[in-house]
Amino acid sequence: MIVADMSTDELRRTLRVGDSTLTLTGSDPDAPPSGFTRQHAHYFKDVSKLHEIDLYRVFDLWGVTHPCAQHAIKKLMAAGQRGVKDMERDVREAGDTVSRWLQMIAEDER
Repeated sequence: MIVADMSTDELRRTLRVGDSTLTLTGSDPDAPPSGFTRQHAHYFKDVSKLHEIDLYRVFDLWGVTHPCAQHAIKKLMAAGQRGVKDMERDVREAGDTVSRWLQMIAEDER
């Protein structure tokens, strides 16, 4: 959530997760706060040229090519949201897919 602080012409960005709150301030809502170093930079991709992204774009950006990985990720990203299956069933099916992937890895090592 972005909250404008009119008295200082700064933007205050507040993230609330459960009982924890993180507040960042600055004049540019997209700039990291001073002294901030992004950890795990490999988890971030520049998508500024895109209006929106779907899971297929995510797979492309991160180079996810194995069909088992794609299937499990799709199940987990939309678990229980498609109206056909509940979240628990989607998560179990993602686990089944990962188990099959592990079997395939073992088969390939023989």
